[in-house]
Amino acid sequence: MTIAAVWYEEADKCIWVAADTRISRPSAHGGAFVSTDSGAKIHALPVICRPIPTTENFEPSSFFETAYGFVFAGSVTAATMTLATASTFTQSLQSYAGKLPPRLEEIARFVSQIGFRFSAEISQNNGAGAGDFEAAVFGKCPWSNKFEIFVFRCRSIASEQKFSTVENMLAPTVLGSPAAKGEFDRELMQLRKAGEACRLSKAAISQLLRGSSLLEVGGALSLGQASAQGFRLFWHPEPIVEGKPQARRAFNGIDLDMLGPVGPCIVGLAGMV
Repeated sequence: MTIAAVWYEEADKCIWVAADTRISRPSAHGGAFVSTDSGAKIHALPVICRPIPTTENFEPSSFFETAYGFVFAGSVTAATMTLATASTFTQSLQSYAGKLPPRLEEIARFVSQIGFRFSAEISQNNGAGAGDFEAAVFGKCPWSNKFEIFVFRCRSIASEQKFSTVENMLAPTVLGSPAAKGEFDRELMQLRKAGEACRLSKAAISQLLRGSSLLEVGGALSLGQASAQGFRLFWHPEPIVEGKPQARRAFNGIDLDMLGPVGPCIVGLAGMV
């Protein structure tokens, strides 16, 4: 499972998303078996729209390009297959109504239909619940010119395929198990009592990474932002030695500097404290 939160930050005028990076599965003896502590649960969902090709212009240029945010909790196979398939399609959209892109809600519903399919298939082939997951699609809608968050949930045992719009984006939309959500709420309450006011959900997840009692929560902090310009992910500084100022650039717990250059290039992700 996981813990992830999506919320609109008024001071920043954008949507933030934060999650842990532990990917695990239930153990036969209780608790969880950890597969990796560097798992990616936050992703960019690219959208590219072009006019329908004609005999005069068989490969028209795009008239709309952006990226929205996608985050999930639950079945890694179902969620990642949903994203991989959906992003292939959303980068190949052709408009039959002039230069009009889809609404963000239409993109989110399209992704959810793909998610429902993978969830049902994986649960059918591997046992009830094997394909269960929940996800959020979020960003700034080109039609309403407003930030929006949409959530869909797939649960095979209850035959649930639910799609919803988040009305109060200032309150965090939390994805994860009931136990993880409970720990998140307690950390959030403590931060509010302490007088903290900025990016509380990010701080709450950081606190869980340092002291959660749940084996399903762990790894590193993963962080992303949906702004008017699109969606991007950040590296996060991690101390090389606890208590010392020296830090490394870590993306989902992976040391970017240890990876080295890519030919004449380096990984140019922005960082965020």
